[in-house]
Amino acid sequence: GLATTAQTVDLLTTAINTYGGDARKAAQYADIFAKAVERGKVTADEIAASFASIGPIAAASGIEINEIAAAYARLTAAGIPAAEAATAMRSAIVGLTRVNRDLEDLQKQTGKNYLALAGQKGLVPALQELRLDADKSGVPLIKLIGRVEGLNFILSTTGPNLAAYNADLDAMGKSAGTAAAQMS
Repeated sequence: GLATTAQTVDLLTTAINTYGGDARKAAQYADIFAKAVERGKVTADEIAASFASIGPIAAASGIEINEIAAAYARLTAAGIPAAEAATAMRSAIVGLTRVNRDLEDLQKQTGKNYLALAGQKGLVPALQELRLDADKSGVPLIKLIGRVEGLNFILSTTGPNLAAYNADLDAMGKSAGTAAAQMS
C-alpha cells in the first residue's frame, strides 16, 4: 500500500545507479526507504519522484543514502513535501559547494571546509558546525548558504531539531526488515 511495484523498482534502480550495489544493496535500500516512509509523512512514490534531484549530488559529495532517507523522514514529518525536502537538501549541499565570499571568510576564520566535513562526518553534523560557527561570528546563515531552501534544510535538521534528525538517522541504521514487515 505504500507504492506500486513499478514505483518501488524506479526508486531502487535509481538508488543503485546512483550509489552502486546489487540485489543485497537493493534490499538494504528498500529497508532504509521503508523506514523513511514509516517515520515521515511520505510515500515511496514521492521519494522515487524526487530522489534523482538529490541522489547524484549527495553521492558525489560523500553523503550517504541513509542521510537522505533521514532527511525525507524529518522534513516530511514537519509537513514539508518530499520534492521540497529533496530541493532543500540539494540547496544546502550546493551552498557548501559553491563557496561565496562570506563562506570563504568563515572557512578561513575557522580553518574548516564544511563540504569536506559533510563527506567525513555527515551533512547535518557539518551543517550544525556551520550553524554554531555562523552564530559565533555573527554572520547570518543565509549569507553563507545563499538560498532559502538550503537555509530551511539547516533550520529543519540542526539546532533544536538536531536530536530529532539524529533519531531518524539512527532509525535508518536499524531499518533491516522494515520493508518486509510493511509488506506483511
